[in-house]
Amino acid sequence: MTTTELKYSMVEMITKVADKSAIEELFQLISEFLSDLNQNFEAKMTPEQVEDLQESVEESFDTENLISHDSVMKKYEKWSTR
Repeated sequence: MTTTELKYSMVEMITKVADKSAIEELFQLISEFLSDLNQNFEAKMTPEQVEDLQESVEESFDTENLISHDSVMKKYEKWSTR
């Protein structure tokens, strides 16, 4: 199975669960799993990489640093045609 197929299969399985407490338990489990992934990701980074990432996130809130979707698509349109 591809990654996308696995994701859709997981969603299908979850939608079949009717018990609210079971869904809440799944939600908690998935939330903790994703939190651990994020923490492990950052733990593997050097202090410089963490600093650069934090700086990039902060800069992303400044609208002057944003590039429009159309600009990006125009710049990379040669890559999307075969």
